[in-house]
Amino acid sequence: MAKKNNEYNASSIKALDQRTHLLKRMSLTFGAEGGTPEDPFSTQKSVAIREITDNSVDEVIGGGYADRIKVSFYKDGSIEVQDNGRGLPVDIGVDSLGVKVSGLVLTMARLQAGGKFSTDSERFSGGLNGVGASSTILTASRADVTVFRNNKKYTLSFQDGKPGFFDKPDDPKAKFTPLEDLTFVKEEKDIRSAKDKKMWKTGTTIKVWLDDNAFTSKYPVNRLDITERLRGTVFLTPGLIIDVYNEVDIIEVDGVEKPRIDCFDFKGGIEELVTLNQNRDPLSEIIHLEAKETYKEVVPVLQDNGKVVNQEVDRVVIAEIAIGWDIGFNYNIESYVNTIRTRLGGVHESAFERALVNAFNEKITSMRGMIPASMKTKPSFEDYSEGLTAVLSIKLSEPQFTGQAKEELGGREAQRAIQKLLTDALAKYANAGKNFEQMKIIGKKISDATKAREAEKDARDIRRQKSKLESSTALPHKLVDCDITHTEDSELYIVEGDSAKGALKAARYSSHQALLPIRGKIVNSNKQTLKKVLENKEVRDIIRCMDAGVGSDFDLDKLRYGRIFLATDADVDGGAISVLLIMLYWDLFRPMIETGRVYQLLTPLFLIEPNKKSMGNMYALNDIEYEEMTRKLDKEGIKYAVKRLKGLGEAGAKVLNETAMNPETRTVKQITLKDIEKAQRMLDITLGPDVGPRKDWIERNPYESGENLD
Repeated sequence: MAKKNNEYNASSIKALDQRTHLLKRMSLTFGAEGGTPEDPFSTQKSVAIREITDNSVDEVIGGGYADRIKVSFYKDGSIEVQDNGRGLPVDIGVDSLGVKVSGLVLTMARLQAGGKFSTDSERFSGGLNGVGASSTILTASRADVTVFRNNKKYTLSFQDGKPGFFDKPDDPKAKFTPLEDLTFVKEEKDIRSAKDKKMWKTGTTIKVWLDDNAFTSKYPVNRLDITERLRGTVFLTPGLIIDVYNEVDIIEVDGVEKPRIDCFDFKGGIEELVTLNQNRDPLSEIIHLEAKETYKEVVPVLQDNGKVVNQEVDRVVIAEIAIGWDIGFNYNIESYVNTIRTRLGGVHESAFERALVNAFNEKITSMRGMIPASMKTKPSFEDYSEGLTAVLSIKLSEPQFTGQAKEELGGREAQRAIQKLLTDALAKYANAGKNFEQMKIIGKKISDATKAREAEKDARDIRRQKSKLESSTALPHKLVDCDITHTEDSELYIVEGDSAKGALKAARYSSHQALLPIRGKIVNSNKQTLKKVLENKEVRDIIRCMDAGVGSDFDLDKLRYGRIFLATDADVDGGAISVLLIMLYWDLFRPMIETGRVYQLLTPLFLIEPNKKSMGNMYALNDIEYEEMTRKLDKEGIKYAVKRLKGLGEAGAKVLNETAMNPETRTVKQITLKDIEKAQRMLDITLGPDVGPRKDWIERNPYESGENLD
C-alpha cells in the first residue's frame, strides 16, 4: 500500500473567495436540496428567489415603506421582483475591507452586509443574516438591479456576483464588462409614465437568471410554492397588494392561452385566511387575538474596544392568532415568523399548542356538563386539534431560524415568551363573560373529543387484554378440572367459595364435571366499563376456563365446557352473586344464554330427613316449600329431622350429589330470555349505574315476606 503524503503546511490550506465557498457549501445557505422526480422543483433555487422576495416584504413590515410588490416568472427562466419601497441605497459606503463601494454593491455583492443587523428590539425582518440576497446574486448568471429614488433611475448588473454591465438587455449570454470603479452606478432620468410613477414612485426591481450550473438540481424554482407564500404574506399584512405574473404556467381563457395573473389583496387579514382554510362548516366564531411581550435574552455583544461580552438584551415578540373550529376533525395550521411561512413549524407552534390547552382547560373543566369528574383524562391538544384551523403570526426582533431556508423557528427564550403571552391572551378570552356561549360550543367539541379519545384508549386496552386472555393456555390454578372437555356434556360449576368447592368436589362426577371457585361478589358488568370488568381476577379466570373468546369474538364451537352451572348459596348474598354472574354471561358470552347453556343451581335451604325408612330425604328451596312439606308430614304423623343448610359447604357430599350433581335428581333452572328489551330495561334499573331509577322501582314494588317474586 502506498503511503499518503502527510505534509501539512500553509500550501495545503485553501482560502476561498465568497462565491467559491458558497458553491462548495450550498446547503449552508439554501438548505439541503429536496427536488425529486416526484416533486420536480429545486428547493435551493426556490429559497434563493425567496431571499429576494423577503427583502421586498421587509420594506413593508420593517416600517411600512412599501405597500405593493410584483413578482414575475418569465418564459426564459428569469424571475423579477419589484417593490415600491424606499429603493436600495445608491450612495457610497465602505465594505468590511475598507473599500469604497456603492450601496448596490454593498447590499447585493457582499456577504455579511445588510441593513438587518440593527439593535432595535422592535425591528422585525425576514432577512437576518446578510447572506440571502447576496447569495442569490452570486449564483445568478445575470442579475439586473434597478432603483427608483430621488426622481431618478439607477441601474447596475451582476454576473456571477461581479458588478458591471451587459451590452444587451435580458440576455445572460451577452457581453459583460466588469465594473472597475465599484462606487459607480448608472444614473438616468426617470422617464416612466405618470401611471407607473404613481404606482411605483420609488422602489427596487431585481431580475435574476439563476445559473443551473451553480446548483446540483436542474429542476426549476417552485413557482406555486413562492406564489402561495406571497398569498399568505398578504393576509398577514392588510393593505399590502402583491401581483404575480406567470407566463410559464399559462392558463386558457376562451380558448386562448394567456399568462396566469394573480392579484392578492385581502382586507380581512388572518381571520379571512382561517375562513378560507376551513374544510367544513364553521362550528364557532373566529377568535382573533393580538399580544405583545418583552423578554430577556443573553447574546454576545461586540464592545467598542473589540472585546466580546455576553450581555442581557431586551427582545420584543408580537403574536397575532386567529383560530376557529369547524364540524370536522382535521387540524390545519399556518404559522409565520416575520411574514415568512414556517412550513416545518417550530417553537412558536409548540408554544401555541401548550398555551391553548393551559388557557382553555381551566375554563372548560370548570363548566358544568363538560368533563365528568370521574374522567381521569383531561383534554389534551389532540382533542383541541379536532376541527381546528389556526393562523399564527409571530414577529420577533431576532428570530432564530434553524436554517437559512427559514422554515422552522428555534429558541427556548422565544418559546417561553410566546407561550406566556398566548396563554394570557387566550385565558382572558376564555374567562370573559361575553364569550361564555362561544366557550360552551368549543367546550362541547373538546369534551366530546376527550371522551372519544378515552373510549378509544379503553378499547385498545380491552383488545390487548382480550388478546392476552384468549391466547393464554394456562388454566386458573383453583380450577378442579374434569377428564372430558370440549363436548356438549362437559359441565363447569362456578362455585361460591373454597368450602363449597370442597363439598362439591366430593359429590361431583369427575369425568365431565369441573369446578371453579370464585371469591365473593364479582364485578357488576352492567355498571363498570368493559376495561374494568376484564381487570377483575374472577372474570379473567372464567374467560380462561371458557376458552372461546369474549364479546364479539366469542365462538361457541371452541367452548371447553358445554354447560355452565351457577352454584351459589341459597341466601341473599348467593342470589346477588348469581345475578352478577348471569349479567356477566349476558355481556361477555351472550350466545351461551341465547342457546340455553347457562343454569342456576337451585340449592336447598332446608334438609328434611323423615324417620320413615321408605321415604328419602326431602329438600325445601325456601320457607314456603318448607312449610308445605312439614305440614304434610305433620298431617301424616311422620316424624322428621330438619337441618337448615346455611351454605353449600355444610350440605355434605350425599346431599349435594342428589341436589346439585346428579342429572337425574338435581334441581336447576335454565336461564332463558324471551323479551330482550324488557330484560335489558330491568337490568339497567336493578344493576345500572344510576341510583335514582332503582330507588324509584323499589319504592313502587315493596317486597313482602312470602311473596312469590318469580
